[in-house]
Amino acid sequence: MPAPATINEFLEVVRRSNLIDAARLEACLLSQEKRGGLPEQPRKLAAVLIREGLITPFQAEQFLLGKYKGFTLGGYRIIARLGQGGTGTVYLGEHEVMKRRVALKVLLPAFAEEPGVLDRFRREARAVAALDHPNIVRAYDFRQEGPLHIFVMEYVEGVSLQGLLSHGPLAPGQAADYIRQAALGLYHAHEVNLVHRDIKPGNLLVDPRGVVKVADLGLARQMNPEADSITRQLDDAGVMGTADYLAPEQALNHDVDARTDIYSLGVTLYALLAGEPPFYHGTMTQKLLWHQLRDPRPLEEVRPEVPVGLAEVVRGMIAKAPGDRYANAAEVAEALEPWSEGPWPPQDGAPSSNGVKTGHSSHAGRTGTLGPSSPGSTRSRPGPLTLAELPVVQPTDEESTEDTEPEDQLEEAPPLRPDIILPPHRVRTRFWIAILCGSILPMLLLAAGSLGVVWYLMDVRPSIEQMPEKEPSVKPPPPPQQAAPAPAKPPQKKAAAPIPAGEENWVA
Repeated sequence: MPAPATINEFLEVVRRSNLIDAARLEACLLSQEKRGGLPEQPRKLAAVLIREGLITPFQAEQFLLGKYKGFTLGGYRIIARLGQGGTGTVYLGEHEVMKRRVALKVLLPAFAEEPGVLDRFRREARAVAALDHPNIVRAYDFRQEGPLHIFVMEYVEGVSLQGLLSHGPLAPGQAADYIRQAALGLYHAHEVNLVHRDIKPGNLLVDPRGVVKVADLGLARQMNPEADSITRQLDDAGVMGTADYLAPEQALNHDVDARTDIYSLGVTLYALLAGEPPFYHGTMTQKLLWHQLRDPRPLEEVRPEVPVGLAEVVRGMIAKAPGDRYANAAEVAEALEPWSEGPWPPQDGAPSSNGVKTGHSSHAGRTGTLGPSSPGSTRSRPGPLTLAELPVVQPTDEESTEDTEPEDQLEEAPPLRPDIILPPHRVRTRFWIAILCGSILPMLLLAAGSLGVVWYLMDVRPSIEQMPEKEPSVKPPPPPQQAAPAPAKPPQKKAAAPIPAGEENWVA
């Protein structure tokens, strides 16, 4: 049907949907007429029905577009659209008989035909179904209706740690308690040989009682590589994870284990205490490199009120080498126990995982974008969104006038870029180029120095004999003075010859 232009056309769409009991609808309209008359615009009448609790904002949105079919799926009445992901849509549903609310993750038909996508979707359902722990979101059902594949899971009406972090850093005792609970849930997953591989604040939800639940096991993988060949084949297309929280070994290869989740959980704890991840203000490539090579700024400097012992626990979780971290998540929970204070239920007025403040009954999804967190302050800008926080994709105004089957009423919005795929040429190649450049430069400098020494030692310079004598740097001493010549003796007269004997008298 076309979009209604009058309230009568709008009411016709509402009645044809069969979502509201006819008697309740007529009673509401009669009461509104007595109060002051019905509004003249369909949108204002929709607001009245929402206020009276007869329809939800999602249903009103569909009615205003002229849609009256497609409000039931797999035995569940669709209450709200929680968001749109890369390959599917998440709905809030209520069982038609038991009235239990669940999260319905629907794989869009266009993606079900792509190689590996349906296998990954089913594997996520099997991974969640294999777990049964109060700190992990539970799986209820998996079914197919026509071209749609539906994963039914527990709906957590609360707030994600990312939602809390958007208001600033948490109290040390609160942050320690939340991460301790998450560590207990992860330890249960590790016991059944599953690694989450995408731990971050957006994937940790807190219910109204203060219980933390690990969500979104879409990247979960068996620790035994041979038992999870499908994931390995899909992961070969790129590095999987979120750059702000990615463990060093996860960015380089696929050989991950429980200590990989411990690193991401430690970075999450660092973010909760500091207000943002350690390398939040870098590009995606820089973040991956810095996780490999840099140590984050000590928490004691970022936030002096953090206890020294708690900061030491964080350092033990985010050590670069897996062997230097805690051996398992149970050790992490035990180490955080002295610093944990709880329970910490979300405060009234905090944004919930479905986009409304806690304590409210409406379930309108929160808008946002998918992708690695960009530079900026976490206090003013929410980070990557989770399963329960995916952005709402508004339906288009183009609507066929022909009646269609219910499954056709689910829009196939253009896929958004997921925050978990980093192309290999932008990750491994750039990383190794940076490493090689950093290694080659010192080698070139060393080689240049060696050549200089060789050139100096070779017979290239003039020989010592050929080189001009250098002027003495010190003035030579004056020549020694010669002794004055002795005065000449007067000449002596030559003695006369003796007179021979007998001739003495001859002399006159």
